[in-house]
Parts: sequence; C-alpha cells; structure tokens
Amino acid sequence: MERKIFINKLIDAVKSTGLPFIYSAASRRLLIYTSEFLITIWFKVNVVDFNEQSNKPISAVTLRISVVSTIQTLPKAIETVKTLLDRLGYRLEDFKFTEKILNATRHKVD
Repeated sequence: MERKIFINKLIDAVKSTGLPFIYSAASRRLLIYTSEFLITIWFKVNVVDFNEQSNKPISAVTLRISVVSTIQTLPKAIETVKTLLDRLGYRLEDFKFTEKILNATRHKVD
C-alpha cells in the first residue's frame, strides 16, 4: 500500500467517526481530540518488496497509537481506536500493548 493511499484511508476512517482531528503530513501524525480524550496516531509506510507480476510495491505499515484519557473515558477512547482499526482493516488484537500510567500529585500554589 502506498503512503498516499494509506493516508487517504486513515483520514476517511477518522472522518467517518465524526470526531475532530488534525493531520500533520510533516510529522506523519494524526490527532483526534475531544473533551474526553486525545488519540495520537503516528504512522510509517515502507516499501519492503516489489511484486514483479503486478508491477506494484509491497508495503509495510507501522502504527503507533497513543491514548490520553481519564479512567472513566478510557473505554470510549479504546472503542474509538477499535472502530478506526476495523475501518483500516486491522484488529486491535493484532497489536502489542504497553501501558504507562502517570501518577500526578497536585501542589497547592499560593
């Protein structure tokens, strides 16, 4: 899959959710933002081989998806990610997860 084709599929998938988003071609990032969560999708499309019979490149897509939300809104954010992946032809179960929980302490400012 060529990079341009993947970008168009990704943007179409996000548009179909009706959520606001920002796409940056320079950084290869797409941000989906609401008052409840922020989803960042970073991607890279590399040509890994060439199919001589069809005269087309064979590409590999790398996705890195980050979600920032509260515990209460996390299920909705994950459901949004699942929907996007389904529309791109991927399954959430195919991805490796890393979990990072940041503990924040509030300091009173006088």
